[in-house]
Amino acid sequence: MMNLPYIGKPKKLMQAGGAVMIMLTAVCLEPYDMIDGVTAASIIHPTAVPVLQLTGTPAIINNTITAVKGQPVTVNFSGTDPNGYQAYIVMGIIQNQMLYPPGFTGNHLPKGATLKKGTDNTNAVFTWNPPASASGGAPLVIDFGVFNTYGNTNYNQQTISIKVNDITGPTFAPTMTTQDTVYVGVPVTFPVQVKPDADKDNVLITATNLPAGATLTSPAKNSKGIWIANLNWTPTLAELGQSNVTFTAQDANDSASTAVNFTTNFTVLNVTTPAFAASMPTQQKAVVNKTLTFHVIVNPDPHTNDVQISAEGLPSGASLSAPKLVKGQLISTLSWKPSKGQLNNSYAVTFVAVDNLAGAQADDFTTTFTVASK
Repeated sequence: MMNLPYIGKPKKLMQAGGAVMIMLTAVCLEPYDMIDGVTAASIIHPTAVPVLQLTGTPAIINNTITAVKGQPVTVNFSGTDPNGYQAYIVMGIIQNQMLYPPGFTGNHLPKGATLKKGTDNTNAVFTWNPPASASGGAPLVIDFGVFNTYGNTNYNQQTISIKVNDITGPTFAPTMTTQDTVYVGVPVTFPVQVKPDADKDNVLITATNLPAGATLTSPAKNSKGIWIANLNWTPTLAELGQSNVTFTAQDANDSASTAVNFTTNFTVLNVTTPAFAASMPTQQKAVVNKTLTFHVIVNPDPHTNDVQISAEGLPSGASLSAPKLVKGQLISTLSWKPSKGQLNNSYAVTFVAVDNLAGAQADDFTTTFTVASK
């Protein structure tokens, strides 16, 4: 079965009295002549357990090699007979209690691995280019062995575990911003968005320097494969000014992966409620069949012009336009052409202005419209 230069077929490793034994078939060391027992006894070589030495790239530490994704692994292993009988040394790997030397096709090497003879029979080289599927998974376990073919039990072996770490980590989504403006008393939900690495690993997201009262939810993957953790926070007056928060993302299933950081600067401003202009009248006449153009004027919050203006109690046929910024003021226009059926009626219309922020305080103003004939 085995094409060995010095030994025939080795039998399976067997347990005998608690010690591992290797049974070998007959050896054929060199041509022989018939000799008597006295002569034979005088030329029998003493046998000893061979010495096995291993070196690895990356280095072997505590019988373990730790490589990174895409990094080849090499193990050079050699054997020495303590009595100097190097000709009887055979190197190989052990699988299923059988020795497999270099070049033997029956061994079951992992994908991307080779086992080659070294400069002579006393050394061999194992190489492995780990496939992408090996990263972050269970270690590859290899038993390296050396045999002195002159004896029945003279062997040595060493088990090496090869772990491949995936150091490629996730990245923050391009939608992440380095600057954000928030307001006192206004709840904030800031999504921290992370793209996983090519292996689609789960992602851990953490934060440092969170403001008082702020929390970061556990990350969850959305339908597009993006991991999102939400920073929830309601700023207080004590937090006015600048606040830098650093977010960290890393593969959840491989602690050796590269962690990435992203910092967002939050500017905390105090909300000033928008106010209606002093020129706004509380009473307004409207004329039947004549179009009324009524301007709703708001002085906005100095921090933002993003203000919503709405109306409650509009009479039938009236409409209110979206606000426009004109010389620092926001103006919405009420347009209305009263009908004859609305003659002599009065309509109390309440206008509401509020910053376009969740939880922002609103201001309101009421004008009563009375319909006349002229």
